[in-house]
Amino acid sequence: MEPLIAIASTIKGDTNPSPFYSRAVTQAGGRPEGLGFTAKRDLPGLLSRFGALLLTGGGDVDPGFFGQAPHPAARPCVRERDETELLLAKAFFDAGKPILAICRGLQVLNVALGGDLHQHVYDLPETRLLHSSFYLRHPILIEKGSLLNEIFGGREGLVVNSTHHQALARVAEGLHVIARSEDGLVEAVQHGDKVLGTQFHPERMLKEGHAPIFDWFIAKARAGI
Repeated sequence: MEPLIAIASTIKGDTNPSPFYSRAVTQAGGRPEGLGFTAKRDLPGLLSRFGALLLTGGGDVDPGFFGQAPHPAARPCVRERDETELLLAKAFFDAGKPILAICRGLQVLNVALGGDLHQHVYDLPETRLLHSSFYLRHPILIEKGSLLNEIFGGREGLVVNSTHHQALARVAEGLHVIARSEDGLVEAVQHGDKVLGTQFHPERMLKEGHAPIFDWFIAKARAGI
């Protein structure tokens, strides 16, 4: 049976997520359905319908949600998107549902659970890599015994893409850092064996060996049916 996967969300609040996400979910055996901003009005209904939540990439999270003023390099925020995704992330997390949080989605998950963000990673003295290029690939170091380590058959390193200028700072309680870039930025977190967040975009690297992340995600969603 194909598990129904909630994909949240889009900049304009419609229900048509990027085809990269839908394709990755479908290829792994799931049935994707996009959520708009009105989804937050019926959280109990969503939790009963959907087997898992996919939080997608996108723009900056409004720093007001983690108690900071906007950085000069901040990009325009869509507050209603932030509100929707923060509520969805907390609801699915508290319900023990599988979550895959990608790039901005990882940042949303961290903020929803009480963490905060570096608003501009290039302010950090340790930042040596160009983290915001569609063309960049760089290695990450994976913690042995972690969820990501298991998904990739025991590998302790991975080559990833990098399209962000923000990153996790204070990691929320309950999330465990399981991968970092060579200059120390958080590249992946987990909670138990049902929640995985990646700063990189595996949906854009299916042909470069990242499909196992979605295989894991859909298998977890299917197990809960």
